Amino acid sequence: MSRASLIKTILLVAIIALAFYMALYPRLDYPYPLHVDEWMHLGHTTQILNTGSLDYPHPFQGGQWEVGGHPETGYYIWFGTALLATGSPWLLLARLMPALVLGIIAFVAYAWGRKRGFGLEAAFFATFIHTTVRFLGPAFLVPVTLGLVFFPLCLILLEKMEKDWRPLPLIVISLAALFLTHGTTAVAVGFVLVIYLIFYIIFSKSSLRQVLPSLTCLLLVPLSAFVIFLWNRAFVLREIQNIINAEKIPLPAIPIPLPQLGYIMIALAVIGFGFLIARGGWRNYALLVPTVILLFFVQFYRQWFDVGPDILYERGWLYVMLLMAFIAGYGLSQLRQLGLDFFKRWRWGALPVYVALALVVAFSLVLRIDGYAKERYYHVINVPTYHDFVWIGQELPQDSIVLLNPYVAWSFVPISGGQYTYTAKAYPWGVEESMEITAFLREGATDTEYIREKNVNILYSPFPLENPDLVEVRDGVYILREGS
Repeated sequence: MSRASLIKTILLVAIIALAFYMALYPRLDYPYPLHVDEWMHLGHTTQILNTGSLDYPHPFQGGQWEVGGHPETGYYIWFGTALLATGSPWLLLARLMPALVLGIIAFVAYAWGRKRGFGLEAAFFATFIHTTVRFLGPAFLVPVTLGLVFFPLCLILLEKMEKDWRPLPLIVISLAALFLTHGTTAVAVGFVLVIYLIFYIIFSKSSLRQVLPSLTCLLLVPLSAFVIFLWNRAFVLREIQNIINAEKIPLPAIPIPLPQLGYIMIALAVIGFGFLIARGGWRNYALLVPTVILLFFVQFYRQWFDVGPDILYERGWLYVMLLMAFIAGYGLSQLRQLGLDFFKRWRWGALPVYVALALVVAFSLVLRIDGYAKERYYHVINVPTYHDFVWIGQELPQDSIVLLNPYVAWSFVPISGGQYTYTAKAYPWGVEESMEITAFLREGATDTEYIREKNVNILYSPFPLENPDLVEVRDGVYILREGS
C-alpha cells in the first residue's frame, strides 16, 4: 500500500468513527431509545418475532385487530434478522444500529464520490445529517435512516450501468426493497435516479446501444413501486387519495434546520453549487437539479401551499441534507484542487493548502457539534419504569392487556417482551384519549366497568389507585381481581 493510500484509509476509518459518534451523540447519557417512532418499530419487530408471522395482532391496540401487509415490513425483517443473526439483546442492538447505519452511509458516500475526486469529503459531510424529533434522522433507529443508504448506493449502480446491463436488476431490487422499507424515501431516491437517467440519455452523447440499459432502467423505476401495491393495495390507494385530496398539514412549518449543520458546511455547499454550474456536464447537473427541486419543495412549497403530502415534506429535509453534504464535499474538493494548482510551483506549496483544509474541517466539525448540542430530545421512560416493564413481562401472564399512559405505552411492548398495551398515542394525535386515560388513573381508576370494557387486566399508574377490585402487586402495578 502506498503512503497516499494509507493516509486515505486512515482518514476514512476516522470518518466512520466520527459517524458512530454523531449517531450516538444524542443518547450518550441515556440508555434507551429516544423517539416514540423507535419504540413503535421495536414493538412491531418484537411482535413479528414472537408470532413468527407478518400478519399479527396489533401490539399497541390490545391485539384487538390484526396488522397485515404493514408498509414498512422490510424494515422489520431487516432488524429482526439482525437480532436473530447476532443473538444480541434488542436494547444493545437498538443503541448501536443507528451508528452502524450512519457509518455505512458515510462509507457508501465515499465509494460513490471517490471516482469523482471527493470521496473523503462526501463521506465526512454525510455524517453531518441532523436529527430532530420532528423529521427524525440518523441518530434514530427508524426506517428513513436505513433508506438514506440507498441514495449513494443507487448512484454507484447507475454509474456502473452506463455501459453494462448487470447493475439493472440490482437497482430494481434495491428500489423494490426500499418501497417495502420506507416508501417515502423510495420515492425520493426514484426521483433522483429518474433525473440522473434523463440527463444521461439526453446529454451524454452516448450511442443508443450504450444508453439502452439506462433507458430500460428509466422505464422500470416506476414499476419497482408496484411491489408495495401488491403487498398492501389499500395503503397505496389511501395514500394516492391523500395526495389528490391534500389537506392542511396539522403541524406547524419546520424552521429551516440547515444552520444546525454549521455555516461552514452551508458555505461549502453554496461554493459547490457554483462549481457544479461552472464546471458543467450532465453529471453535475444531475446532482444539482434534484437537490434544488427538493430544497424548493421542503422550504417554499410548504410555506406557500401548506398542504401535503406531509410525510414527504417531513422527511424531505433529510434527503436535502444528504444531497447538500455531497455538494459541500464537492465544493471542498474543488477548493483543495485549486489551492494545490496555485501553489504547485512552491517547494512546500501543498503544506498551507492541507493546513487550511484541516482548519476548515476542524471548525466545520465544531460548529456541527454545537448545532447538535442545541437540539432537544425527550425521554419516553426512565430507569425505574424500564425495570417495572421488565418485571411485568417476566412475572405476569403473557396474554395480558395493560392500561397506562398512552405516551409511555410505546415502550411497554418491546421491554415487556411482547405484552399488549391497550393503546399508545403520540402527540399531537390522540390527545383527547390520552387525557381521558390520564384523568382516569389520576382519579384512582374507581370504575371497574370501564376497565372491563377495555379488556384490561393490568394497570400501570404513577398515581395510587383506590379501586377495591385492583390489587397492587408492585409499586405502581395493579392487577384486576379474578372474577371482578
